[in-house]
Amino acid sequence: SINSDPTQTLGYKMLALVLTSMGRNVEAIQAWRDFLKVTPEDLDGMSSLSSLLAQQKRYTEAVPLLESMIKLQPLISSLRVRLARAYLSSGEEDKGVGLLEDTAQDRPDVSILNDVAYELADANQKLPDALKYAEDAVHQTEVASKKTQLSDLTAEGLNVTRELSTFWDTLGWVHFRLGHYDKAESYVRAAWLLSQQGTIGDHLDQIRRRVASLDHGRSAPSSAEPDRVDDLSELRMTKLSRLIPGTGNAEFFLLVAPHARIEDAKFISGDDNLKDASKMILAAKIRDTFPEGS
Repeated sequence: SINSDPTQTLGYKMLALVLTSMGRNVEAIQAWRDFLKVTPEDLDGMSSLSSLLAQQKRYTEAVPLLESMIKLQPLISSLRVRLARAYLSSGEEDKGVGLLEDTAQDRPDVSILNDVAYELADANQKLPDALKYAEDAVHQTEVASKKTQLSDLTAEGLNVTRELSTFWDTLGWVHFRLGHYDKAESYVRAAWLLSQQGTIGDHLDQIRRRVASLDHGRSAPSSAEPDRVDDLSELRMTKLSRLIPGTGNAEFFLLVAPHARIEDAKFISGDDNLKDASKMILAAKIRDTFPEGS
């Protein structure tokens, strides 16, 4: 235990993890600090503590931890983005913007490029650069998505779909900051229809409120619209003609193209008498989940 031997790091770490899982963040922060006193260069400890401090908006305290982590692992781009976010949030805008620009110039993978664009947009900094990075990330990911085939589907292929929703949201958010509201709504609405993440829903709501406030001739979305942010059940449902007598369950992968086209459907698991439902699914009417021109 900690009391019997304060030099044993496992006790501090277990206490910190338990407090974190319970949402007792203030106590967890102290536990991680105690842990790092014994093992000051533990990357897991520094990462956990810096994340908790950021959640508490104590960015100034998170900065030295992230700086120390980068000294130990200078090639990890995600750490540089986290440090840049802490700089921006603690008022050191020049440092934050500079670090993000340097990270983007290092030709990172599309995920980091997207993160750089998002942080710049969120801070309302270097928006033309943010637009370039976001468009690049979206373009690369859309090109990759064209290669997806259900007959040879991989985990990487599935991840492209998850990335698209995130990257479309980022590009839409950059357009919002630039005042391109039609493009902003097109991308963020598509991202919302694809993933329904809370942050994306918040972005869509902000865009629509701004449009409504600027153009009194165009009303805000009414409660009857099927894609309003809180009407999740409607968004997740497509009605088909009856497939079989009685009830049944099955899972399919769908390959969806622009203009609400289902190009392919593949049975994955479920009731055997639903294996032949692909033809009916291919004819189903779905919402177009792509941004305009994508």
